[in-house]
Amino acid sequence: MRLVSWLSLMALGCGGPPVEDGKPLPIDVDGDGVIAGEDCNDSNAAIKPGAPELCDGQDNNCDGDVDGADATDLHTWYPDSDGDYYGTDADAVQGCVAPSGYVAIGGDCNDDNPRYRPGAPEADCTDPNDYNCDGSVAYADADTDGFPACEDCNDASAAIHDGAAERCDGIDQDCDGVIDDEAVDAATWYLDADGDSYGLATAALEACDQPAGYVVSGDDCNDTDAAFHPGATETCADPQDYNCDGSSGGADADGDGFKACEECNDSNAAINPDAEERCDSADVDENCNGLADDADSGVTDKATWYEDHDGDLYGDPSSSRQACSQPSGYVADNTDCNDLDTAYNPAAPEIDCTDPNDYNCDGSSARDDADNDGFAACEDCNDADADVNTDAIEYCNGADDNCDGTIDEASADDAPTWYLDADADGYGAANLDTVACDQPTGYVSDATDCNDGATAIYPNALESCDGLDNNCDGQVDEPTAAGVAFWYTDSDGDGYGDPSASTQACDQPVGYVADDTDCDDDREDSNPGATEYCNYEDDDCDGTVDEDAAVDALDWYQDRDNDRYGNASVRLHQCYQPTGYLADYTDCDDTDAGRAPNLTEVCDSANKDEDCDATSDDNDSSALASTKFTWYQDSDRDTYGNLSVTLSRCDLPAGYVSNSTDCDDTDSGDYPGAAETVNNGDDEDCDNVDSCYTDADNDNYGTSVVVDGSSLSCTTGTGAPVATDCDDSDSGDYPSAAETVNNGDDEDCDGVDSCYTDADNDNYGTSVVVDGSTLNCTTGTGAPVATDCDDSD
Repeated sequence: MRLVSWLSLMALGCGGPPVEDGKPLPIDVDGDGVIAGEDCNDSNAAIKPGAPELCDGQDNNCDGDVDGADATDLHTWYPDSDGDYYGTDADAVQGCVAPSGYVAIGGDCNDDNPRYRPGAPEADCTDPNDYNCDGSVAYADADTDGFPACEDCNDASAAIHDGAAERCDGIDQDCDGVIDDEAVDAATWYLDADGDSYGLATAALEACDQPAGYVVSGDDCNDTDAAFHPGATETCADPQDYNCDGSSGGADADGDGFKACEECNDSNAAINPDAEERCDSADVDENCNGLADDADSGVTDKATWYEDHDGDLYGDPSSSRQACSQPSGYVADNTDCNDLDTAYNPAAPEIDCTDPNDYNCDGSSARDDADNDGFAACEDCNDADADVNTDAIEYCNGADDNCDGTIDEASADDAPTWYLDADADGYGAANLDTVACDQPTGYVSDATDCNDGATAIYPNALESCDGLDNNCDGQVDEPTAAGVAFWYTDSDGDGYGDPSASTQACDQPVGYVADDTDCDDDREDSNPGATEYCNYEDDDCDGTVDEDAAVDALDWYQDRDNDRYGNASVRLHQCYQPTGYLADYTDCDDTDAGRAPNLTEVCDSANKDEDCDATSDDNDSSALASTKFTWYQDSDRDTYGNLSVTLSRCDLPAGYVSNSTDCDDTDSGDYPGAAETVNNGDDEDCDNVDSCYTDADNDNYGTSVVVDGSSLSCTTGTGAPVATDCDDSDSGDYPSAAETVNNGDDEDCDGVDSCYTDADNDNYGTSVVVDGSTLNCTTGTGAPVATDCDDSD
């Protein structure tokens, strides 16, 4: 089927619909391929049957349903029961427009309480509620490191928390926001300004990684000259301390009169070429001759060592030598009286009363009686003490007085009596005793225990409230017993007593309690365990009336901007409303009274969220329509918009302009003020007419002067489509007009008049008409008459 668009009709300049084969052609005004009778909007090519439905307030696909469920850009809407502008993900629906009670944002974890919503502030570390719906609460301690999530920068690792030891591992263990700072395992680096690989000890810093320009060693003594560093070479003539040992080759650091290059140790004045060599444990070469101690014959303090022939570790005083270290076969002792026999030495035993030899080198033999007690050494167990012999009395003195081989036996003259202490309380039973010089295990000298089976019962023990005679005084639980308690009158029977009415006893008297913290013993509901209420009474006896912790205290939220909406992040929990605080906490900006949930969203350059629904301007469907701008689609990007395709928005949408004067938004060459192309059927400058050439004589041929016609077609009376008229004052003169022979007029605008053929140039021609060469028919250009009877003569 052939379609004719509206533009085609205009180009044809027809007064009615075009016909073909006697039938009118179907009209498609917007050129979208669907005829007017089948298109629900034939002025908009984007609207036709089968077009994609959009959420734009129009029936794009002509199915009779505006913004239907088949729209390709449906929005998801979430039910919002508590009015906090966040809905639950469950029961979400799709549609172009939000149903009543639905919002654009989901994720609410408790839609019955506006306190719960994504982004809501968590209360504090003591509150177990997940207000911000992130699956955790502020006080949780997932890594069990003792720091709740609200105080821990990483609640997944117990090694990361405030105060943890920072280590060099790329992790912020101490939660101070800085990684690897002040790490306990940080290395010390020293500035190496001269690049000799040795740094200054006074220019150090701690860091995990080696900083540029720093080295491991801090032993440099001059960090401005690379010639100075430990291990550098020094010479006797140079006074500089190149090797940083505190002295130079030409210096005398120890003041012993020898330069460092002249002696073997310039840090010790006792070591130099003139020093006396001495014995020492470190084998020091004091005189710098390359020999030390025994290797140097000049040593003056060698020790004397005595030859030990028999190897009994006692030396022969008559055979000795000197040496710094003990020579093999020599000992420091020189008290052997016979160094050829191991039986003789100061520690050897004497043999018996018949042997006259002095084996122990003490100057006497076993037959001697050194202590003159009448018993020879061989008969006496201690020949140095006259009170010790076989006839002596045994005493408790740690000695074998009677030489019977036993020390301090029970028969000793002064042995005491000991009493069994079965309960190990330091007091024994009088009927269970034994005699011994030394205290036997489990026995004591005291025999006054009244119960040797209980460690807590003994004389002078602390009497306790336990039904026993703890101190063995014959009385049980007397008034002086430890543990005697104070008991307080409990008149109201609430388990808390009156501190002003008390008595003492081991056991609780009737009508008394151990607690003395009741502040009103006539009120059963007033005691330290009671619940505090907002009732102007000190219910819990803490000395404070109606404190913030009262069970029915309320949350009050600061209203700094006095817009009657409070700030959820600045809260006071009190019984009574504080000045400047409200019960409401839905203000999104408590410093700006121009932002509150009861305000209307308006368009503004700052994109301010006036109604506190977390969206602003174009993102907020509730923005005041009267404050929005109308923008016009600019499909051809010529900065002129289509009046019939608009959007109401706060800000300029992409592809739209504020101008609505485009006459063809599909052609970037058509817009007000555009240059016109003559007689092309196109209204480039949007004045509803095409440009034509001036046609004063209305012969449809014009001059070169361009003017607007009265339609989109250049026809007679509206201007000419061409500029080829040679005489615009004569409607009979135009290209292809019929020539009148020899009238001096160029009717067909070819620059010459028509004449009769005059082959013989006699100025008389035949009936054949031809153009002459001028506007006059003269000899040589054609004849003015056709009366020649022989045009060859």
